[in-house]
Amino acid sequence: MKNIIKRDLKAIWSKSKKFLLLHLLIILMLQIMIFMGGINPLEVFLEFTRDQGYITSLSGFFPPVAWLLLQLIPTSVFSMALYNDHVENASYMVLKSESKYKYFVSKLIVCFLLTFAINFLLYVLLSINLFFYKEFSIENIRIMNRIIGSYFISQFLLIVIAYLVSIKIGYKFALSINLIFLIISMTSNSKWVLGQQTLAFKQDILGGYITLKDSIIVWLAYTFILLVCGYFIFKTYNFYGRENDWSK
Repeated sequence: MKNIIKRDLKAIWSKSKKFLLLHLLIILMLQIMIFMGGINPLEVFLEFTRDQGYITSLSGFFPPVAWLLLQLIPTSVFSMALYNDHVENASYMVLKSESKYKYFVSKLIVCFLLTFAINFLLYVLLSINLFFYKEFSIENIRIMNRIIGSYFISQFLLIVIAYLVSIKIGYKFALSINLIFLIISMTSNSKWVLGQQTLAFKQDILGGYITLKDSIIVWLAYTFILLVCGYFIFKTYNFYGRENDWSK
């Protein structure tokens, strides 16, 4: 299993790294804004990714573009890399894994590690800036833990959704579903939609209406559904037939 994970990690990263340059560019833009702003780095980050909070009207609504890109890029890139690797190597790798479920679990672990890594980079960047600007307070750390922790968990679940949908229906359809999740998240007040948990000003810690308990319930519910769906998808999936081709 360890060797399978190492192989998947190397393969998925290799297929993802050039597309993640845009994600790094956005983080670089954030760093430049922090440097030029000369104020609390966390405030700059929250303004950079600012959402509407509780929406009373869509009149004058402006989408949080930076937030959308920070969610859409990693979820799209990693799910695409997972799908491409699946199409190219699934029939061989499932034999090497000796089990469909080991194959599936390895993909989940790699997805988890890579999603954690890109969000940890953002977390470290903000932490260094907070320390440098002498804003490294308990309150700022609580806010940062809540928001970036939500980024990590929600992105991971969105990637798994896209992966499962892509191998059964197609990658373009899977990408559309994730985009719909994110659009509904930023244009509605439905706290049960995956993605809402990443919008900072919808969270109670910043005066919003979504509590940490609400977010945990949503994450656990989606996790349970994805585990059940993943089990049945891989139980019935034909790794050697027409299901595993590029036509989708």
